[in-house]
Amino acid sequence: MSRNLSILLIICFLLLVSCTTTTDDSNGNGEGQQGTSEIDGTDGTSGAIDDGSSNIIPDPTNPAEDAQSAMRSGDMETAIAILESMTLNIPPDELTSRMLIDAHLGYAFQISASGYTDLEAVNLVQFHHYVRVLNLDPDNSEALAGVTTAGAWLADRGIEPPVEIDPLIFLPVTDVEESADSDENTDAEAEESTDDGEESVEAEEE
Repeated sequence: MSRNLSILLIICFLLLVSCTTTTDDSNGNGEGQQGTSEIDGTDGTSGAIDDGSSNIIPDPTNPAEDAQSAMRSGDMETAIAILESMTLNIPPDELTSRMLIDAHLGYAFQISASGYTDLEAVNLVQFHHYVRVLNLDPDNSEALAGVTTAGAWLADRGIEPPVEIDPLIFLPVTDVEESADSDENTDAEAEESTDDGEESVEAEEE
């Protein structure tokens, strides 16, 4: 009898120990899972903080906007330089192609109306820019007309049109500015001469 009672007590003790151990393991696993969730970022907000994505500030630099701004101010050289740099490693998208076409045509028109006296240089530079436009839009009527005119001008003088096209070739800015300043000075001198003549006539009449 006493032996059976002892065995029963031992069994109860073992069951009690087993239950206590299971409860402790359960608590430990819960804490471990919670800790893993915070490290891995699976608990929502903690992940956003840990990976640093919420602290990233977008780069405000936008080359396309810079190019548009340059074009609006009439600085086609800067616009072309920006846009061409955007297409060094990747083909231009539709918007960039349109902007490139407008910038190259705009620059070709600018130098034709600049009063630059070296017509050979003007036609050579225009030829480059018109061909660049045709690379982007083979059916562009303005570029087709321009490249025909510039090419004919060069051919009539025995000058071979360039085979390799450089979209970043420009007339010397200083020379263009000097030409424009010279035209302005000439106009100012003509106006002064007219004013002096009128004053002389008025003095003689008096």
